[in-house]
Amino acid sequence: YPPEHFDLVTLIHVVDHLVDVNRVLTKVFRELRPGGVVVSVVHNVESLLARVLGERFPPFNAYHNYFFSKRTLADLFRRRGFEPIASVSTRNVYSFRFLAQRAPLPGGIRRPFEALVSSVGLGRLPLSLSLGNIGLAARKPANS
Repeated sequence: YPPEHFDLVTLIHVVDHLVDVNRVLTKVFRELRPGGVVVSVVHNVESLLARVLGERFPPFNAYHNYFFSKRTLADLFRRRGFEPIASVSTRNVYSFRFLAQRAPLPGGIRRPFEALVSSVGLGRLPLSLSLGNIGLAARKPANS
């Protein structure tokens, strides 16, 4: 794309998978119009879920090259010339059944719990939870 082509670029669960984050953010900066916004969502390495699960935190696997907190994500974008304008914890929506199947419970408790969830019809109940993701909105300065 030509320079200054976009008003908005989204990087939803992308930045933490990149091998060369700086190269991609430099390209995004070049292709955003002055005043344009980039939105990024990644896993929060400082989240309650990450602290509780420790090494069992699902993002701690070979598919993630980087891990971020709100501060380190904002610092990354700031170093590439962006102005962070908002950093928030995001929420995910899961069915109660999905969460029951993945809850860090011992097998002797998990099976009866899953059966209870199914038998009382709670399986499809949607739950909105903050489970360890952060979102950052950053702007390309208007004078760039």
